[in-house]
Amino acid sequence: MDLLRLPFVVLIEVFKNMDFKEKVSPISLVFSHLIPPTYVLEIMKMLDQRKVSIKSFVYRSSSLLPEFVVKILDECTEVTDRIEIAVLLPREFVYTPLRPFKTRKLHITGKSNWYNPDCFMNCRRVSLRLGFITTRTEQSYNSFFTNWMDSDSPLQHLTLCIDESKNQWIMDALNNQLVFLFFVLF
Repeated sequence: MDLLRLPFVVLIEVFKNMDFKEKVSPISLVFSHLIPPTYVLEIMKMLDQRKVSIKSFVYRSSSLLPEFVVKILDECTEVTDRIEIAVLLPREFVYTPLRPFKTRKLHITGKSNWYNPDCFMNCRRVSLRLGFITTRTEQSYNSFFTNWMDSDSPLQHLTLCIDESKNQWIMDALNNQLVFLFFVLF
């Protein structure tokens, strides 16, 4: 018997038997790398079907397969306060959510190139901490900052921890926005 999985099996059975007719306070979920992604996905789907509000979702896994990342993140678009995910994915993996995230804070760490910053503009705080050089170009950063500045996005805080060689691209993209704002104001 696998004792590590037993609590999740029990938890899943408890969720299956709950009717959630009464209003349930928003819940927070934290999953370690020891929890199989199939269980994480099953719990997320059950909670979504029962319209249980999820305040925060944290998952750290060094062995998460890309297809599970897609499915789990698609279940996270309704999380209200914080999504934190730490994964190691192939360089060519890219993810675009089915719906914009509603969360206030999004924190992504790990070796991956999967994020598309334009998909996270509904979040108030975004932190991207990536372990290797991404395939983003100067034009993609410029496009992101242009879209951000031209929108009514609630995004207020953006942290990019990237390869130092990309710093100049980001500064140039921001300077382009500041020059544009300067000309508009004067």
